[in-house]
Amino acid sequence: YDEYWTLYGERNHVACQEIGHVLGLHHTSEDGSSQGSCMDYSSDSASQWPSQHDYDMLDLIYAHLDSYNSYDTGDDGGDGGGGGGCNAPPGKGCNKRGTGLGPPAMGVRVHAAGDHEVWVASRGDGGLWVHHVRLAP
Repeated sequence: YDEYWTLYGERNHVACQEIGHVLGLHHTSEDGSSQGSCMDYSSDSASQWPSQHDYDMLDLIYAHLDSYNSYDTGDDGGDGGGGGGCNAPPGKGCNKRGTGLGPPAMGVRVHAAGDHEVWVASRGDGGLWVHHVRLAP
């Protein structure tokens, strides 16, 4: 299978399709026809990557339909009560500290190059959170 996978881009197709499933995408076809998407079941070399339809579906899946902004700049002490600019419902809390109260929850960006960034934040117990962020097109 190794030669087949190398010649026809099946590694890209399978890796892309499995990541698509993790993100909530379904197959665009299961009859072997090419939809120009890694989410189809074809072995067409044009089906190695997500299509615009796949990106559109991700926009629908992850559309923020709730009325609060969990990344508001206000600080209400994390109780979600809405004071100080955080308009999260009770129990939700805010993900970002207020101005002048230190770095946001992601911490401080310590590296940025091309399509990735590295952020570091204190865990509060003396340890650190290290966030590796890949930027989507």
